[in-house]
Amino acid sequence: MAVVLSYHGNRESEAALDRALRIAEARGSTLVVVLASKSDEEDPRTTEDAEDRLWRHLGEADVAFEVRHASAREDVAGTVLETARRTAADCIVLGLRPGGSARAVIGPTATRILLDAPCPVVTTTPHAQS
Repeated sequence: MAVVLSYHGNRESEAALDRALRIAEARGSTLVVVLASKSDEEDPRTTEDAEDRLWRHLGEADVAFEVRHASAREDVAGTVLETARRTAADCIVLGLRPGGSARAVIGPTATRILLDAPCPVVTTTPHAQS
């Protein structure tokens, strides 16, 4: 069994990583991180920046983990869903942007994962970690 995390290197992913590590530790599960490539050319983050940030956190982790890379050609949601199926995941963890009923917009990747997941999906936001 595994906990699958969709990681993009942003604030939302950092909150999700913290939550995923706690869940994996509590369940004695392996953490499987799907590292997404940057979403578009306008995105100032790079995949290398995200991976560096990820490894800094995982270096301190007390859980078994593996990192899988989703390439720019791959659909991140599809990679996360397939990873969850292949690992018989306990759950998928997603970080969502904070909003409110007036601004609540969930992107297409998160929407697809939420609707098509073969297991429970845990969501969190950066302010939920405070």
